[in-house]
Amino acid sequence: MNGRDGEGAQAPFHLVLAEPEDATALRVCSALRRVGRVEFVTPDEIFMAPHWAHDPLGSSRVELASGLVLTDANLLSVFNRVRRVAPLHFAAAAPEDQRYAGDEFFALLISWLTGFGARCVNPPHPGSVAGFAARSAAEDRLRLGADLHAASRARHLGLGTPLAGFPDAGAPLRPGGPGQHRVERPLLRVLIAGDALSQDLPEALRNGLRAEMLRRGLRLAEVTLEETAAGWQPVLINPVPEAASATEVSLIVGLLADVAEAWRGAA
Repeated sequence: MNGRDGEGAQAPFHLVLAEPEDATALRVCSALRRVGRVEFVTPDEIFMAPHWAHDPLGSSRVELASGLVLTDANLLSVFNRVRRVAPLHFAAAAPEDQRYAGDEFFALLISWLTGFGARCVNPPHPGSVAGFAARSAAEDRLRLGADLHAASRARHLGLGTPLAGFPDAGAPLRPGGPGQHRVERPLLRVLIAGDALSQDLPEALRNGLRAEMLRRGLRLAEVTLEETAAGWQPVLINPVPEAASATEVSLIVGLLADVAEAWRGAA
């Protein structure tokens, strides 16, 4: 039975929140159906929902035009792949009105997704609905530097010093620093989903990458590593990874299944 209709429509399910052309989201959605109920919903369906009720300190209920209802109690996990916020019903509005509406929906979406706590993979970040994102090592340092307690938390959690590819967030940027002038070197792409990795890496590097993701509040990411004289170093952490292989899709599905199981156990 389609979970959008009929009796049992409120049985808990996994939510895949992504654009309709998102190939990774579609692959994960298909694989998730083998382990439980899953619904694929686009950001536009959320923006156009005829009924919204959201209390940042309490519960929420979103009823879509399709009849599907999203509440705090019926979502096992949220696979968050929202890349843009552009409400269709403001497409013909003046540019300044579009910007205002976009900002309002951006804030609403971040607040709503944050309310699902650990069930949202990845949790939103003030700079990106889909999680902490940066286009370069230099921007990454600036964003982390805005969190004055990030380095302190890492030390208290026993995570040690950041990997060399991500210098201390408190250090000042300098001309020619990371992300400004680059020398082409061999790259390695690694998908990290919770404690699972798509590539075998040395233990110290694995632990360092997990620490970097923890600092950014991420449990799922595609990490690009660059080969240097000091070994492999991260140059990019992408919270919206592309999973093309069955192995990578399986890692993501496993993470979402673990998230759902943890929520069931805590309920």
